[in-house]
Amino acid sequence: MYINKFSTGTILALLAMSGMLFLVPLAGPVHASQNASLPSTTASITAYIYNTGTAGTTLKISNPISNSYAITSITIFVPSGFAFTASTGTAGTYLNDESIATIAAETFTISGGSAGIAPGFTDTVTLGTITASTASPVASPPPTATFTTTVIDAGSSPASYPGPSWTVYDVATGTSITVTGAPTTYTAGSSPVTITANDGTTQPGVPVTFKVTTAPAAGFTATVTPSSGVTGTAGTVTTSFQPSNHAGDATTITGTIGGGSGALTGQSGTTTTVAAAPSTVTFSLASAAFPSTDYVTASFTPATVTYANIASGQITYAATDAYGNPAGGSVTSGTLTAANGFFGGVTTTTTCTVITNGATCGSLGSVPQYSQSGAYGAIGQISATLTGTGFSVSGVTGFIQTSTFATAATFTYPVAAATTPADTALDYKVQLTGSTQSGVPVKIEVCVHSACAATSAGYAGTFSNGLSTISGVTNSSGSFGSVFTISTKLGAEVELNASISRPQNGANPQSFYSALSTPITTGPGVAAALAVYAVFLNGQGTGNSGPATSFATSGATLYIDVVLTDAYGNVVTNTSPQQVQVNLAASGVSGGGLLGVTQTYFSAGSSSTNDTAQGSFGPVAWTLPATLGASTVTASAVIAGKAVTGSTTVTTISPIPTINVKSPLPVAGVIYSSTPFVTFSGKANASLGYPSTVTITSIGYKVNSGHWTASSVAAGNKIVWSVPVTLATGLSTIQFNATDSKSNVGLTSVYTVLVDSVAPTVTFAGTTSNTGCEAVTVTTAAGDLNEATSGTGAFTATFGGVAIPAADISFSGTQTLGTAGSVTATICGLTSQTALLSVTATTLTGVSSGAVSETLTVTVPFADSVTFTTGSATWGQSGAASGIFVPVTNSWNTALQLTIYATLKSGSSTYVLVGGETIAAGQTSTVFLQDFLTTVPAGTYTVTFSSITTSNTVPSAPTTAISVTT
Repeated sequence: MYINKFSTGTILALLAMSGMLFLVPLAGPVHASQNASLPSTTASITAYIYNTGTAGTTLKISNPISNSYAITSITIFVPSGFAFTASTGTAGTYLNDESIATIAAETFTISGGSAGIAPGFTDTVTLGTITASTASPVASPPPTATFTTTVIDAGSSPASYPGPSWTVYDVATGTSITVTGAPTTYTAGSSPVTITANDGTTQPGVPVTFKVTTAPAAGFTATVTPSSGVTGTAGTVTTSFQPSNHAGDATTITGTIGGGSGALTGQSGTTTTVAAAPSTVTFSLASAAFPSTDYVTASFTPATVTYANIASGQITYAATDAYGNPAGGSVTSGTLTAANGFFGGVTTTTTCTVITNGATCGSLGSVPQYSQSGAYGAIGQISATLTGTGFSVSGVTGFIQTSTFATAATFTYPVAAATTPADTALDYKVQLTGSTQSGVPVKIEVCVHSACAATSAGYAGTFSNGLSTISGVTNSSGSFGSVFTISTKLGAEVELNASISRPQNGANPQSFYSALSTPITTGPGVAAALAVYAVFLNGQGTGNSGPATSFATSGATLYIDVVLTDAYGNVVTNTSPQQVQVNLAASGVSGGGLLGVTQTYFSAGSSSTNDTAQGSFGPVAWTLPATLGASTVTASAVIAGKAVTGSTTVTTISPIPTINVKSPLPVAGVIYSSTPFVTFSGKANASLGYPSTVTITSIGYKVNSGHWTASSVAAGNKIVWSVPVTLATGLSTIQFNATDSKSNVGLTSVYTVLVDSVAPTVTFAGTTSNTGCEAVTVTTAAGDLNEATSGTGAFTATFGGVAIPAADISFSGTQTLGTAGSVTATICGLTSQTALLSVTATTLTGVSSGAVSETLTVTVPFADSVTFTTGSATWGQSGAASGIFVPVTNSWNTALQLTIYATLKSGSSTYVLVGGETIAAGQTSTVFLQDFLTTVPAGTYTVTFSSITTSNTVPSAPTTAISVTT
């Protein structure tokens, strides 16, 4: 195989041999590191007159931005029938060196500091003078040829690869181009005109491209259709020219032979567009086209009423044709009419006259001051009727809509930042700054954007609609408001902001934000409840300590603390100048225990009965009953004439600590280990009925009936423990205990542990089988064979390298844990062949026999090679069909394509179901059998199965009958 890639040196050597040598690049493989996409090239001239040198052909080379490498060299090869004039080309900006310049090829490459044409960049080189040397008779289409290139990039260097190509034409001697048919003027809206190009020689097949030389005004188009063609037998080609409909646009049509900028180019005469007869009145706003809707944000207040206002001269109008070109004739009369508005600041002036002398509308073509309702969303319009020499036309503006006059807004309430009781409903109000405009859309919301740092995360407050935002419109005072219910969370802070709609023309902002409201912080609400705490030690509150609890040991003494709260659990202070009496009552198991006193009190300015520093009563002792169960203390008081209550419930529980074993985990009540050195671990906790100062101080264990052995641990109320123990091989029992700092002892269950480090032994029953089954005896030292056939440590088997399905392995025999013994594994589903039977057995302690193998010859009679697992046969549905699902096993040594039958009998009725399946050697498939001729009635049937192969051989006789209920 020849790989077509040329290094720069190779090209130089070949070109040096002869000025007439042509290198024609052939398709070659892509270099592993070259650019993914070829560069694009555009030649400025593609048509050349026979035997006439044409200078100035430029080649634009663009490197796609998706490429990875800069282009460092391009070589251009002339086709047969064309030639360069040597050394007449010019290098570009990036390919800045014309290293090869012969009559056959030119190479442009990099030199100095140039890195080449980077991805996304373009360079232009000028090719040497090109001469076409193939005769081009005027009676025939011009001959064509293809310029080809090769490219080197920074990834492929020094190797090159085929680049882009382009087609050129060899036109007849004397070829030129003239473009005719363009009118001097074109009336807007008239039909297109026909433009004709002539090649000067009557040569057919000469390619010509057309283009509009000068672009029209913005918003208008000028086109040629088609934009290219070839000359016919008369040497001409035509196109349809649709001039611009904008008056004053002037252009020529350029025709080029061969496309590009071209050397053979001609232009038509200039066509200038003129206006058509007036057909409408066109309005403009601020010297631009009048929008479909003009939003007015300026206002005018002549007395006490504010109106939307457009200043005089902002709107202009003219009698125009359908394309907005002003009419050629002069306007002699007309009227302006304001719909829902007025002119000149006079509310009664809704119509004015348009004439050159004595006009009431001011200057012709300019709308005087226009005003309309100041209510947000009000819509007006201005229409005009103009009459002139030979015309009478009408037109209307787009909609004129009143927008928002104000540019700012503030919250006028709440006035100052404050701490406000929980769940208070505040009246918020937003006022437009300096405006009483009504109907302006406003949206008030909980402010959560970056400018609202004061708002607490997840703040939960709502407006009158139950949401965190509310929308409405301003009233006649220019304000909008809503009730806002603050959060019930103590210390939560909120700021609100408002978004005010202010539509404007163009891409300007369509709304603005108000200033933020003053921050409001949630404080305690009104006293509404009592929070009752039962605590360890000597209480909870100023100067006291001890955590609250819901559990205690029987007969324990706790201390009651009553705290005054609002309805949301926020602590509040007794604002009464006097102390408040609190009544206590115990209830529950055995009467709920004994309280030290049944009356306590809050002092003035205090929130807790334990706050002795403020003069409150102090902790109240509560001795719990010895009986296990729930006891409750209820507190009641009258605060500001309102009865308030609260309670706490404590359950008396056992003082015994808890302990468990987390590792190793028991399996069916037994812990297995392959080593006598076992590390046990778990968790131990002091009773929840004690404070956290009560700790677990030791962990102990006892093996069999031996003595307890203590193991020290890091003391803690809740601990994770770990204890290493050495056990004898065989069965043992072990139990653990945990002792707390009050000498209470908790016990685990008694665990059975089996230690067995001996691998099982495997014995095969024989080396041949005529049933497709083989018996394997597995002996263990401790009666602990793992009889699972899936999962970790499972018994597994392969035959001929193919795994035996778990369903084909069964066990017989009994194991006694801790006593040596054996069980028999029967492996079925073996196909007829001589192959290696390999089994792996593992004890429950995880000791494996490893793979144990024998060479087994299986000879299964063909008649016995298909078996049915009738015990798993079920009646069911497959899609819309009903029938029997039955597992079928192929024990033959090749795949069998089977037709399977099920015969259902009930009394004198017999139904036959049929199914088909191809089953691989040694595999089991569940086959669906259905009656294709009739529907089997519901009932109980005796069923037998049989099968034949597609060659009508019978691999299985009918099975023993079973019963299936449909």
